[in-house]
Formats: sequence, structure tokens, C-alpha cells
Amino acid sequence: MIQTSNILSNVLANINPLTLEKYSYKRVLLRDILADFLRYLYKVSNIYNAKPDMFYATLRMKDSFMLKIPKNQRAAVIEDITQEFIARMNSHLIKHPERRNQQHLKVRPHIVVENRDAYGSEVIEHSHSILMLNPELKKHIKHRFDDWKHKTFSEELQCKALEILMSAKPFQTLTDNHTVNLQNDCHSIKIDPLAESSDVERTLGYDLKTAVLTDDQNAFTILDYNSQERFYEKKNAKRQSAYTQIA
Repeated sequence: MIQTSNILSNVLANINPLTLEKYSYKRVLLRDILADFLRYLYKVSNIYNAKPDMFYATLRMKDSFMLKIPKNQRAAVIEDITQEFIARMNSHLIKHPERRNQQHLKVRPHIVVENRDAYGSEVIEHSHSILMLNPELKKHIKHRFDDWKHKTFSEELQCKALEILMSAKPFQTLTDNHTVNLQNDCHSIKIDPLAESSDVERTLGYDLKTAVLTDDQNAFTILDYNSQERFYEKKNAKRQSAYTQIA
């Protein structure tokens, strides 16, 4: 069972103390980010009418794909691809996810984009997401997919993620219309369960490791919690624009 009451203090306690000098702007920044996460978690719990089940997803694209993207666009492109993947996951898991009466079942993400590894070395931009799922979705899915009854929910999510990669049609990113073929261009998508409070705390601490770096090459981006809605709005506007041009 995940307890949220001590998440903020426990995450801060486990971050490098040199990063968190007392009263420094870095400490204030991280406290604000964590407080925003907890507010979002509270909001999602109210939408679900239950504490969400949480999973940790890491999405990496192949270097051959990313190196064709201008460096100043890579973080935004990874954001677009991550949002597209989550939208497709909602479509795979939920019948008619766009309908008002299905909104409480949709996966709600907390997304971080970065370009550093665990040791602080620069790597290609990639995303880490805490995926929040309505516990009701488990019963909803097992009722629809008989073959899900013999695996853990985490295993099934990983299988579903791979299925999305293998079956997804090419699409264009909202950022500069880069064409993405997930089957060919995605290096990996890995989903793990966050079953305990310590799992969530460790994950948040890892995701925030580069949040306070100030060098020009740091690509750290944390998406605010209206980003998913804005993604759908922009996607629908782009689709409508295409229809208008054809007409």
C-alpha cells in the first residue's frame, strides 16, 4: 500500500545533500515540484474515487532516429511521442476513451524528459513516466481480455506496450511534423510496478536528479498536469486543420 503523507520529506532526505543546501533555490524548486506531484495525485484519486495503482514507464527512441532531430527539438519530440504512446495505451485499454463517461478510467501520467543517465553523463533524450491507473481498470480489462487472467497486471501492461509498438501506424509529432514509426524507431518501452511507498519515493528522487542543473545542455523538462489535455487539443486541432485544407 502506497502512503503519500511522507513522500515529500522522504524524497528530499534521500537526495544528495549538496544539492539541497538549506534555504537554497534548488531545495525550494524540488519541494515545489514534489508538492505539485502530490496535488496531482490527490486530484487523480478524486477522479478515480480511489488511490491509483502506479507504474513506472521508461521510453527510449533509437539513437539513429533521435540524431536526425535538431537538438533544440529533441525534448519536445520525446514529449510528443510519450503523449502519443499514452493516448494509444488508453485506446487499447479502454473502449471509447474519448467519451465523457470513460474519462475516469483513463491513464494519467506524470512525465519527465531528460538527457542524463544515473551518473549524470549526457545521453540521448528519453522520458520517464509515473503512470496512474484506476484500480477499476483491472476488472474492466480482465472482463474484456480473457488472456489477461493468467498474468500479473504489470506483465500484461508490458505486453500491451509491446503490442502497441508492433502495431502502431506511423504518425507525425506535433513538434515540426517529424514522422515516427514506433516499430522501427523505438528502442524500448519498459513498464514496472510501483507497489510500495519506497518505490514511488525512489522513482521521484531518480527523476529529479537533474532538475536543478543549470548548464545549457540540460534537457530536463517536467510536464505540468494539463499537458495531456493540451496534447489532445493540439492533436484534434491539427486533424481538423488537415480536413479543412482537403475541403
